[in-house]
Amino acid sequence: MKQNHEEKETKHLLNNLEKLGLTEKEARIYIYLIGRTAEIGSSKIVNATGLHGQYVYTALGSLEDKGLVKHVIKNNRKKWSANPPARIESLVEEKRIVANAAKDALEKMFAHQHDQEFEVYQGEDQFIANEFQMIEDAGQNSFI
Repeated sequence: MKQNHEEKETKHLLNNLEKLGLTEKEARIYIYLIGRTAEIGSSKIVNATGLHGQYVYTALGSLEDKGLVKHVIKNNRKKWSANPPARIESLVEEKRIVANAAKDALEKMFAHQHDQEFEVYQGEDQFIANEFQMIEDAGQNSFI
């Protein structure tokens, strides 16, 4: 029963890490590394996660680019460890800054396109239907 609860928590954590921009393989490797107290070689990561070696090497490089893992060289071999989870917040903050810059650029670029909007109603029935719709859409204590 305890193992089933831990599996659900791990799946939930994997899902959340994927929502934050990690691939499923990156998330699995990061979760594995965060639970280790010493640096680990990539072959042990391959064995522990069950992922193909090429996926592990690619994911480690990507995780290192994101600042979530780091490596040291011991006996001419790379040994990997996870950086603290607080780094995940920095990734989100960096994305928020990029998103705001993109939003501002888009607003500036397309501001002139929405200078004035209007609708034309043909016929008395359409005009009356629109008036009734505005009354229905109006909130309590609002003005039309």
